[in-house]
Amino acid sequence: MTLKKATAYRLSDNSKALLIFYFVIFAVMLSFILRTTLFTSSNYGTLGGLDASSMIFIFVVSLIFAESFKMLQQNGCSRKTIFLSFVYSTIILAVVMAVVDSLTAMLMDIITSNYESGFFQIYQARYQSMRSAQHFFEGLLWYVTAYVMMGAIGFFITNLYYRMGKLLKVLVSVGVPVFFVIILPILSNLTGGAIYEGIKNFFDFAWGFSHGFNPYFSMVSASIFSVILGGLAFLLIRRAVPKQ
Repeated sequence: MTLKKATAYRLSDNSKALLIFYFVIFAVMLSFILRTTLFTSSNYGTLGGLDASSMIFIFVVSLIFAESFKMLQQNGCSRKTIFLSFVYSTIILAVVMAVVDSLTAMLMDIITSNYESGFFQIYQARYQSMRSAQHFFEGLLWYVTAYVMMGAIGFFITNLYYRMGKLLKVLVSVGVPVFFVIILPILSNLTGGAIYEGIKNFFDFAWGFSHGFNPYFSMVSASIFSVILGGLAFLLIRRAVPKQ
């Protein structure tokens, strides 16, 4: 199987889930529009952040690895081809979802004033309106890099777990939450909050908050993070073997 066919297979494998996902999202939006337009006397608050659902979706579909890995291996695909098919299919999926989400956000802002995209909520200090060309194009680029990063995170995690034995899976599954919930707070308290402050400063810089809420810092950070995780995932997949 060629790289083109392998990429097409992965896209086809995700297409049904993508259609169902957007059917649910658009149903929620339509319901909100109908309530805010037909019952204007009622206060329904603000609808927003549905683009975060797209991040969760692309993260979840990136976790699906074992079945597609086995199928592609049986069809003569090398591990490099399997890895590249994931990269290409993830980028294509991210671009498609970014375009849909950007257009949807602009359309929702035109129809109702009670909608704010997640991107606008984060970087609204930079924009006067969701309808501006700057907001649309910068938001589009931000979505692409953020969605690719979420895909890279999911793909790295699933490859990591795929290579682990049962005992190591249990240790990691228990150890990671214990570290963040118990050990890290203790260490931060012992350092007078310096650890949490350092983490906050890092993300403020990486996400552009400390630079006038500049989304380009976030785009670069997400791209670097995606490349690093992608490289680690490739090292893991190189020696992976199909499991029953």
